[in-house]
Amino acid sequence: MTEILSRATPPEDARATMEFEKMRFELSWRYFDFHARQRTQLFHFFIILAPFMLGGCFYLFKER
Repeated sequence: MTEILSRATPPEDARATMEFEKMRFELSWRYFDFHARQRTQLFHFFIILAPFMLGGCFYLFKER
C-alpha cells in the first residue's frame, strides 16, 4: 500500500495536496495502530499463558 502512495503524483491544487497528505497520514496511522494493537494483544496472551505452560513443565519434571 505504501508503494502505491509513494508512486502517486500529488495534485497541483494546494487544497487537494493538503487533503492528499491528510489521507496519507491517516492511512499510515491506521496501519501503525492496527499492528501495535496486534503486538500488544500477543504480548498479553503470552503473559497470561506463560505461567501455565511453565507450571505444567515443572509439574511433569517433578513427577518423573
